[in-house]
Amino acid sequence: MKIAVIDGGSLHEAKVMDVIRSISPDAQITNYSGNWLKGIENARGDAVDIISVSLAAPHLRLDDDNRDLYEQIKFSRQNGTLYINSAGNYANLHYMGTFQDSDNDGMHEFSTGLWRDETLDVKLSKILDGNISTYLYLDPQDADKLDIRAGGIELIPVLNLLYPVIFENPSKLGNDGVKWVEISTNRSISDIYFLVTNATGYNSSDVIGTPFHIFVYPEAKEIPLINIKVDGQHRWIDHPVQESSISAPGTSKYSFTVGATYSNLVKSYSDKVAFLAAVSGIIPGQIPPALAIILDSLAIGDTFPQDDLAYFSSQGPVYDAAGNSIIKPDIVAPTFVSTDNGIFGGTSASAPHVAGAAALLLSANPNLTADQVQQVIEESAVDLGEAGKDNKYGAGRIDIYEAVKRVTPDLEPSNIQVIPDIVTKGQNITLKADVRNTGYWDAQNIEMQFLKNGTIINASIIPVLKAGNMVTIETKWVPDNLGSYNISVSVDPGNRVPESNKSNNYVSRIVTIVPLPDFVMSPITLSTERPVAYTPFYAYASIYNEGTDTDTLYYVYVTATLNSAQASAWVPVFSGGRTDLSVEITWYPGTYTLTLTADPLDYIREIDETNNAASKTFTIFPSLTISSAEQRNASLNISYKETKGLQKK
Repeated sequence: MKIAVIDGGSLHEAKVMDVIRSISPDAQITNYSGNWLKGIENARGDAVDIISVSLAAPHLRLDDDNRDLYEQIKFSRQNGTLYINSAGNYANLHYMGTFQDSDNDGMHEFSTGLWRDETLDVKLSKILDGNISTYLYLDPQDADKLDIRAGGIELIPVLNLLYPVIFENPSKLGNDGVKWVEISTNRSISDIYFLVTNATGYNSSDVIGTPFHIFVYPEAKEIPLINIKVDGQHRWIDHPVQESSISAPGTSKYSFTVGATYSNLVKSYSDKVAFLAAVSGIIPGQIPPALAIILDSLAIGDTFPQDDLAYFSSQGPVYDAAGNSIIKPDIVAPTFVSTDNGIFGGTSASAPHVAGAAALLLSANPNLTADQVQQVIEESAVDLGEAGKDNKYGAGRIDIYEAVKRVTPDLEPSNIQVIPDIVTKGQNITLKADVRNTGYWDAQNIEMQFLKNGTIINASIIPVLKAGNMVTIETKWVPDNLGSYNISVSVDPGNRVPESNKSNNYVSRIVTIVPLPDFVMSPITLSTERPVAYTPFYAYASIYNEGTDTDTLYYVYVTATLNSAQASAWVPVFSGGRTDLSVEITWYPGTYTLTLTADPLDYIREIDETNNAASKTFTIFPSLTISSAEQRNASLNISYKETKGLQKK
C-alpha cells in the first residue's frame, strides 16, 4: 500500500513515518514535504492510497468550506484516497465564547463577576517555546467587528522594573474572519496574555454577543534533548474550552480525524521533565535541588490510565458552512509512543497509527474503498466514553487486529464425512466436508482440495462464500487397497484469498479401508415349469460372497417369503465362497412371488446392501389327480449346500 506523509521534513516527520512503519512495515511510505496543497496533488498523482497528516492549518476557517485545502481534501476522498489528519493538541489552548464587556472598556471578559478577567494568559516555557501565534476566528459576517492583541509583563532593564504592556502591532487579517497576532518569547517579557477587543469603527456595545474562537499555537524550539520528551504537554491557557477545539483541517467532514488516548500505563516522559520545565523555566538538571525535591514530591502525573483521553486532545463537535454539527474526532489512537527518533506525543503520534492500520486493511483486502476503510476502523474500535460515537473519543480507540479481521474472510473446513461410514477397497465412496466463512467479509473463487495421503483426489472452486455462511462440498473416491488413509481437505492452498487466519484452512481424518463381505443372491430357478398344487417342487438359488474379506465363515440369516408366508434358516457362507439354497414348496393353487433374502436385518456389514435379494413370480396350477381328501398341508422349507470356492453365477 502507498502512503503519503505530508509534513515539514523535520524530526516530527521522521517520527510520523516511524509509527507507520511499526504498524505496517510493508507499506510504501513517501514524504511530501513543503507545500501542503501541492503535496496532496502530487500524492494523488502518484496514486497513493492513504495521506497521513499530523499538522494544523490555522489560517483556515474552522467550517468545512469549498476552498483551497478543504477542497483538496474533499477531492482526494471523493477519488478514493483516505485522508487522515490529527485532531490537534488544543483542548487546553482553545477558547470559545461570545463577546461580553460589562464595564464597557472595550475588552472581552473571559470571566465575569467578582473575579472578572479580561486577559487570556498563556502558560508555557521560554526555554522550550519560541514564537506564539494566536488566531481569532469570527463568522464571515462578523469579520471586522473584533480584534485580538498580545500583551505581557516586560522587564525595563534601566529601571529593573516589570511593567505591563499591550503590544500595538495590529492583528493580521487572514481568510474570511481569521485574524492573528504573533509574539516572540525571546523578548524580555513574562506572563504573556491576549486580549479580544472591539475593532476600530465599532463601539463595545455594537459587538456584544459576537461569537468567536481563539486558538493558541506555540512554536516549539529545536532543543532535541527536551523536545523529544516533551511534545507540548507543558502548555495551557487559563480559560480553556475543550469543546470544539479541533483545528483545521481536521474539521473537514472528508478528513478521517484522529484524537489521542493514552496507551497502557504510559510513564510521564522523563520524571516530570515537562512539568518542571514549564513551571520553573529551567532546563531539568539545572533546577535547584531544593525546588526539585519539592516539585518531585507533588507526584505530577507519573502514569496515565489506559484509554484515558489525552488531556491535550482536541474535541468536537465541528460545524460545516451550513452550521450543521459534525461529531469529531472520528477515532482515537495511542500517543506517547517510542520511535526510532525518540518519544512521540500529541495527536501527531495518533494519526499515523490510523494510517498504518488503514494500510494493513488495504493489504488484507485491496478492494476496499476509502469510505469502507474508515467505516471498518470505526466499527471495530473499542468504544470509550459515552456509548457510541462522541465528541471526545469519536468511535473509540482503534483495535487494529479486530479491524483487519472485519475486512477479511476466515475460511475453515470441518466435518469430513465418509459415506458409507465403513468402506472397503474398490467401493465407490462419497467424501463430504463443510466449509464455513467465519470472518466478516465475503470470499470469492476459493480453491478446495480433497487429498488422500497428500495426493489430490479432487480440486474444485467455490465461486462465492458469504460471511457467516457454510457450504458442503463433496467428491467421489474408489480406494484401491485395504488399510488406513489420511483424508484431508485444504482450503485456498495457493493463498490467493486474504484471510484473518490461515492456520485453520486444513482439516483431516483417518479413514480405514477394511475387508468386507458382499452377499449376492443369484436369480431363482424352479425345478419344474408347471408347479402343481399340493405336490412338492423346488426353488433354487445361490448366495455368493463377492467381498474383499478372506478366510472367514459367516452364518447368514436367510428368509424365503411366499407372499405373506415365510421360512428362514441360518446358512453358512465362506469368504469367496458360494452356498446353494433349495426351498421345498408345497402350496395351494394360485399366482405367487417368492423372495429369497440374505441378511434382511443387516446383521452383517457388507459392501453393498442392495444385492442381497432375488424374486420370482410363478403360477401353481390345480391338481387333476389329487382328491380333496388327499390334499396335503402347505409347507415352505429351506435347505442348503455350501461350496467353499467361489463359482460364477
